[in-house]
Parts: sequence; structure tokens; C-alpha cells
Amino acid sequence: MPKNKALQNNSYTAKNIVLVIGIVIVISVGTYAVWWKKQAAQNLSRIQAFENALQASSNTQTIEIPTTDPVGLALPEIDPLQSTNPFENTKTNPFE
Repeated sequence: MPKNKALQNNSYTAKNIVLVIGIVIVISVGTYAVWWKKQAAQNLSRIQAFENALQASSNTQTIEIPTTDPVGLALPEIDPLQSTNPFENTKTNPFE
């Protein structure tokens, strides 16, 4: 009889191992399903954000560039060759 009880204990241990493996598999599959749904929701929001950005960039307004000079003739005519030193009369060099 002792051999029979030992076999029964081994089968009971095997049943426990199978049960634990089954529980681990069920928890793993459930965790993966929740993670996958969360990722799908995040991807959907990313796709919507991308589509909104595309719509915003396609609705650009054109800027009108004026063809006439906005300043007109208000600028003085300066010849850089005539006035090479504008401070010529303010100070004299004592060493010359």
C-alpha cells in the first residue's frame, strides 16, 4: 500500500502543477488582451492626432507679397565711396 499512496501523491502534485500552469496561462492571456486593447486605443488617438495635423497643415493661407516698394523714396541716397570716414572732422590724430 505505501507504493500506491506515493503514486497518488505524485499524481496530486502533477495536478497542482497543471493547475498552476493553467492559471499562469490564463493570467498571461488576460494581461496581453488588456495591454493590446490599451495599445489599440493609443494608436487610434495617435492616428487621429496625425490626421488633425494633416488637416491643419493643408489649410494654409497664402501670404500676399506687395509688388511695390513700401518704403518708396523715403530712404536717403548714400554713396559709400564718398563718405568713407564719417567721423573725419571730429578728431585729429596728434601723431600726424
